[in-house]
Amino acid sequence: MARLCCFCGKSFTGQKRNREHMISDWLVREADLKKRTMSVHIGGHTFQAAMKRIVGDSCETCNSAFSALEGQAQTAFSKVRKGDLLLEQDAEALLDWLDKVRVGTWLWLLGVSKNHIRITPKFHIDARVGRKDRIVMVARYPARPEMKGLAFWGVGEQFLFQPSAIGLLINNIALVSVSTDFILAQHLRKVRLIWDVNDKAQQTANLKPLSDGESPIRLKILGAPYIFGQCIGPPQALIDELGLEGVSPSPHHPDLVQTKVMALNSDLTPKSGSLDPVRDTFVNMDAHLALMEMNVSLTFEFIFRELLNSNLSEIRKLPEGQGHIEQFNSFLAEQRAYMNVLRERYFQHTGLRLPTD
Repeated sequence: MARLCCFCGKSFTGQKRNREHMISDWLVREADLKKRTMSVHIGGHTFQAAMKRIVGDSCETCNSAFSALEGQAQTAFSKVRKGDLLLEQDAEALLDWLDKVRVGTWLWLLGVSKNHIRITPKFHIDARVGRKDRIVMVARYPARPEMKGLAFWGVGEQFLFQPSAIGLLINNIALVSVSTDFILAQHLRKVRLIWDVNDKAQQTANLKPLSDGESPIRLKILGAPYIFGQCIGPPQALIDELGLEGVSPSPHHPDLVQTKVMALNSDLTPKSGSLDPVRDTFVNMDAHLALMEMNVSLTFEFIFRELLNSNLSEIRKLPEGQGHIEQFNSFLAEQRAYMNVLRERYFQHTGLRLPTD
């Protein structure tokens, strides 16, 4: 892959090059990651990656522009850790930062995996921070001295193809970041998302009203974590078609508008009132972590089901079109199989069986 700025996607001709840590210095200190590694399994290849070396190249201008976000995210994360009240700007900082971490990790993985599935990135971090609906799920467990470190969930083949969800376990705090077109908006109104996939395998998202008797596809969050989210999109979709309140211009993209950050229930409907402090989850931690990781797989399953239920007529015309569709189905099957693994893990910790549908 060409060496481009991980933020703006431009080459470094005439620019000073910096190393941008996707796992920020403050997080390296927070989770004691200086000597920790993680196993990465991509395309049948397994290797150990030093967590403090999950980096990308960045130009000096972008590196400076994003440095303020790291300080804001650290402040917001500290409030989550302490159980302090989250303000609107704290929630937005976490949403922005997790967009950065999710897309930055994707770009890093494409590089270190030798890009064996031959994806050419069509966007970089700057283009994806605050561009699509986004949701964050948070669970905080009572802290213990041994609970230091960082784990990733959902970083596999499906993530390389569709970097829309990722899970992080930072010490005693679990975070799931989700961002894709209208994933929250379609839970707030009687609409469904239709993906139009053209003959170059490029995806365009459109909203359609539900027809009479049509059952919408819905994402149900497990484990009742603390959830908040934000709708982002073009003005016509958010204002005219959806009629959402509290819409304002996007601070990141002049062609978009966004809603305020909303506290959400497990069915992704808004809670009344403002954001609350994040409270400890006093449950079987190992069992609840299985549910949080399952939420990542459920999100990928939701996305691939929607994709397969959309207009794939153009992609079927391609010589390799059927192969793309088989890949979608393979990703869907992989998620369902892994959810069975997580259900078994949950059963081992609780003696309770989760439903399979």
